[in-house]
Amino acid sequence: MARMHALIGKWDMKPCSRGLSVMSYDTESGAMDAISTFFEEVIVGNQLVYPEKNIVYICDEREDRDGWVGGGGYVLAIRIDPDTGDAAIVSRKESLAVGPSYLVMDKTRRYLLVTHHGKRGHATKIVKRPDGSFGCEVVFDDAALVLFRVDENGSLRDACDVYITPGEGASGRHVISHQHSITAAPTGELFFVCDKGTDKIYTFRVNSEAGKLVFLKEFSVMEGSAPRYSVVHPTLPVVFQNNENKAEVNTWSYDGESGSLALICTAQLFSPEELAGLEAVGFEPNGSCMFGPSDIVISPDGKRLYCGVRKANRIVSLDVDDKGCISARQVVDCGGVNPRGLSFSPDGRFLFSANVESGNIARFVVNPDGDLFYDGNAAGRINIPANIAFMSR
Repeated sequence: MARMHALIGKWDMKPCSRGLSVMSYDTESGAMDAISTFFEEVIVGNQLVYPEKNIVYICDEREDRDGWVGGGGYVLAIRIDPDTGDAAIVSRKESLAVGPSYLVMDKTRRYLLVTHHGKRGHATKIVKRPDGSFGCEVVFDDAALVLFRVDENGSLRDACDVYITPGEGASGRHVISHQHSITAAPTGELFFVCDKGTDKIYTFRVNSEAGKLVFLKEFSVMEGSAPRYSVVHPTLPVVFQNNENKAEVNTWSYDGESGSLALICTAQLFSPEELAGLEAVGFEPNGSCMFGPSDIVISPDGKRLYCGVRKANRIVSLDVDDKGCISARQVVDCGGVNPRGLSFSPDGRFLFSANVESGNIARFVVNPDGDLFYDGNAAGRINIPANIAFMSR
């Protein structure tokens, strides 16, 4: 039977369950069998596979540099042995900011772009003014998009450019930028950054000759909604974006040249009756991350969108029409508790849900019409599974 490796990233801000679990993946049955867990000190926030080099890039989503209080996280290039599944670090670079959260490559495969979430805290510093008097200032973590060069062998060089997205407002009511994710258009030339803190989406390019980030545009989402993840349609100039604090998905059309966005529709992930029922018992499905969406993925043919909803323990699938407009089609139980990461199998036959609180990988068969059918667990218990990637053997 054909086999691959499934890479399970374990994400836990407390040092009790971290690392990268390498699994043997059976492409026929969708079953995963454990090989080993590596790098158990690493908080695997996100993964990106570079298949031609047998390398996976990982965000180590930590706040504290080795031996420091503060100092930020790391980005790792890890080579997976195609025969044994053993994992070895090729390069490890300081990410320069707190909480590296997501990463993508540009079309040339010469650059890696990494977002940073930052913390919600602040520090008060005493300053001496030009007139000799003393005062204080409040400072916050930088939320930075950092650009790394990639060598021919897939290893990482030092950062070559940084773009810091600023917060807003006076220090007493400061809005802190929290870059949560970055995704690329199919051409690999346009990038979308979701910022939970400022409720904005930013668009960027990379000047590959100069090794520089090029900021294009920024767009505001509803205040307090906290844009979390986005996914780009495979053929239409459309990007879908969910919100951590609002149970809905927005559809934006984009201009590939200018980076401009235009909102074309919004779909709710709860029916009006469900919303009323939740609010009646004291929950806040909108305005609280308890019932906010987690991950979002799109089918390879672009006809169906899937969105996990955390404390509701559901996956909502949405039809996508020929203009990119979406409408809810099916709701299924996620097969566990708190679906943080969704991932298609490489052939699109299965959808997997990494359920962090129940510690299981639920497997769903994707029917020809796009509906999901729960097919049991893909593997035995895994503590805090958060994201899944696949690599050929």
